[in-house]
Amino acid sequence: MCEIHGRALYLLPSTFCLDKESDMFKRFQGLPRTLAFSPFRVLERSNSRTTACTDSERSFQTLQNNTSRQTASQISTLQTSTLQPLPQPSLTRYHQLKEVERKIRKTLDLSTILGTTVVESAMLFEAYQVALIQFDSKRQSCRQASRYCRNQSLSWQSAFTFSQTDFPSLLAQLWQGRSIYLSKPDRMTDELVRSHPSLSRDIQNWQSRWSGSWLLVPIQKRFPQSGLVARIDSQYWGIFALALADEQDWPEGSLSDTQSIVLELSAAMEHSFQYQELLTTNSELQKLALSDGLTSLANRRRFDKYIEDEWQRLAREHQPLSLILCDIDHFKHFNDAFGHPAGDRCLIRIARALLKVPQRPADLVARYGGEEFAIVLPNTDTHGAWRIAQSIHQSIQTLRIAHTASSAGPYVTVTMGVSTIVPGAGDTIQTLIRAADIALYYAKQQGRNRTYINGYHNTINLADAALRVGATADSKLRLTPNE
Repeated sequence: MCEIHGRALYLLPSTFCLDKESDMFKRFQGLPRTLAFSPFRVLERSNSRTTACTDSERSFQTLQNNTSRQTASQISTLQTSTLQPLPQPSLTRYHQLKEVERKIRKTLDLSTILGTTVVESAMLFEAYQVALIQFDSKRQSCRQASRYCRNQSLSWQSAFTFSQTDFPSLLAQLWQGRSIYLSKPDRMTDELVRSHPSLSRDIQNWQSRWSGSWLLVPIQKRFPQSGLVARIDSQYWGIFALALADEQDWPEGSLSDTQSIVLELSAAMEHSFQYQELLTTNSELQKLALSDGLTSLANRRRFDKYIEDEWQRLAREHQPLSLILCDIDHFKHFNDAFGHPAGDRCLIRIARALLKVPQRPADLVARYGGEEFAIVLPNTDTHGAWRIAQSIHQSIQTLRIAHTASSAGPYVTVTMGVSTIVPGAGDTIQTLIRAADIALYYAKQQGRNRTYINGYHNTINLADAALRVGATADSKLRLTPNE
């Protein structure tokens, strides 16, 4: 109700009621019947009492009330259906499925991904056997990549290893992206069997090898955008195979849950492959950064890092560390006489000869300078380092690389200096390197093509001073003056 010129005006959604005494009523009263607005109705005031609207207004009010009650009922029903929670079993299964997918994504190690998939899937579906079968498109064969058996006796069954010719129709359907039940009556499988009679024979052959109610789902690879695929079967990594007991049927929704796991598995394997490629690439880059471009031996950076690590390790173990510095005799004259390309070939051949000398896995051969090499010998005393040096002399001699400009002989020869230290508080790595360099310099002064041991930094002095004289006479050990 509102007041217009002191008169009461009652407004309804579809009907307007005017007081007879109002100016607005008088205005509309003079209009023709055709122009009068039908929604307007008149209310009369009599004895402070308002006469009700006509029956049409009452009918409208009744209709409005009924409509309001129906609308409120519909809204209540909608709210109830909207807020109604999911059935508890479906909600629990959803969380279980997501937990399995989370565990699959948890690692980048491929073997762990495969193992987690078969174990967690067996628990989720209560399967008594789950297997991941990898397909080799080049050999056209399949092999077992991972397997879980709830019953230990099942592990004695034959492994999932077969060729394309063993199940040609079955694999052909799988490589077209179709999932197949092998025992449960399924409309899709029945249609495939009717259209491909040989598929029934493959299913029987499968069940004769591995009994159970099987569900086979193809696992598709994820290729880069620019990758080209020559064969349709090469698009698939393999098969996700799950088995219930013979008398069990797969529950509704199992196929969609299995395909969800397969999609997660495919993504996890792709991430694992990319991670392994990244590790391989980083390893190759590291080798390039730590190796000599010409000889492929460890470079100076690798030598410095390695000898520092070994020094610290042997200091804790109180074990000896030996170093051999090897220099090619008159190599500058060799380059002048035969040219730098021949000099590079000479360096490569000598580097290969150094690598062939019998050594322990911890030994390191590095290119120390232009024509100078270093051999790091952890856990090796002076006698062991001497034997390695003599083996190097013999290996170089067997190469018989002509060197007419050398005063040491008609062939390329090397001169070496040896030092040995048990790392301790009073010595440093530079002490070891300097001692080997002093021995090398002394050997060159004595005529080249020979090896000398540093007279001070060696384990002969530490073992027995008298042994030094005997060893020099018996084994032809050459030591620099102990200065």
